[in-house]
Amino acid sequence: MLLIMKKNFIGKSILSIAAISLTVSTFAGESHAQTKAEKYNEYQTNFKKQVNKKVVDAQKAVNLFKRTRTVATHRKAQRAVNLIHFQHSYEKKKLQRQIDLVLKYNTLK
Repeated sequence: MLLIMKKNFIGKSILSIAAISLTVSTFAGESHAQTKAEKYNEYQTNFKKQVNKKVVDAQKAVNLFKRTRTVATHRKAQRAVNLIHFQHSYEKKKLQRQIDLVLKYNTLK
């Protein structure tokens, strides 16, 4: 009788330890997934800020080229337009059109 009770106690304790470890590993996995998602969102916002900054820099460079019309400013403006990400293809085409119009109707200094 004592032997059967001892086996039941050992069996129940093993099951309870397994249940506790399963619960702990589940919560640990969820917390790890939450921290990964935050880093991804942080990367996304930083990437968008960098892309938007490149668009603004390209607009400034093209406006400077329209005012001064020198070879150096043309190179800077063209380089800035080439660095714009493909997600902003409309802005890229618009700025490239402005550069082409300045080159077509004006002489460079």
